[in-house]
Amino acid sequence: NTGTLVFNNSQRTFARESAGESIYYKGSSNKGAVKNVDTRTKIWFSFTDPKKINRTLGLGYDSKASKNYDRGYDAKYYEAQRNNIYWSLKGEKFIIQALEKIDIEDELPLLIEVSDAGVYTFSINDMKYVPDSMGIYLKDTDQNLYYNLKERDAQIYLSKSAEHEQFSIT
Repeated sequence: NTGTLVFNNSQRTFARESAGESIYYKGSSNKGAVKNVDTRTKIWFSFTDPKKINRTLGLGYDSKASKNYDRGYDAKYYEAQRNNIYWSLKGEKFIIQALEKIDIEDELPLLIEVSDAGVYTFSINDMKYVPDSMGIYLKDTDQNLYYNLKERDAQIYLSKSAEHEQFSIT
């Protein structure tokens, strides 16, 4: 892309360091200094179209996040692609969704836009600090099927359609 990238102060959010609302990562030249390790659960999902173009979605857990839009934790989608996948949250599209805690009852809706019919692959690209006992499934409500993404990738034929809304992560 040849667009212009603009940073300005309106993109900032005030966060007090003294209240623990701010996270900064800075290298330390002090030998033997204790490093802060981020142990929050994170999962990156891949969505690969028939032409092998990959899209990635992020899912993370943080005690300061909620099931609503949380600035600084959730990331809205802004760039249109031919075949794409998003988290669907109250009518808005996101590429990163953060939640407060892992809940086995959660069903996180996905919105998929397909311009090219064919076989699409859903998979887990990476995981950090995911409990071994936690199942991660792609649910297809139209077919009443669950795909265990921790065991193997899911390959699903999707027809050319403006939107497929039958999928979720459980």
